Amino acid sequence: VDNVVSFNDFAISGVNNNPLTVNGTVDISKLSSPKIDLNLTARDMQIVGSNKSRRADVYGKGFVDFDAKVKGNLSYLDIDASVNLLGGSNVTYIIPEATSAITSYNTDDMVREFLHCHLKWRYYG
Repeated sequence: VDNVVSFNDFAISGVNNNPLTVNGTVDISKLSSPKIDLNLTARDMQIVGSNKSRRADVYGKGFVDFDAKVKGNLSYLDIDASVNLLGGSNVTYIIPEATSAITSYNTDDMVREFLHCHLKWRYYG
């Protein structure tokens, strides 16, 4: 179909070669506001695989299961996503500005919340 980009099991490989798979369409007949209808899925995908260095804000090993639906256009984009951080993950994410604020929170609660999160996001352009 003209002006429609179709994704049929389009794969983006993770560090461990397990893919993020994209299915769906992007209708670009109106370039200023393409119509997006995509499903994204990943199983046991390694998204982080690096050692600590002076310039690294994220390092360690991170494995996720990920499911998302992205639908809408640039004026109204609806994203419904679920991310599970899997066993075997040991990731450090450094936020320099927030370091002092984090010490006032219970990190055990933060970790439990981060292991499984479901995101529902809507963008109104």
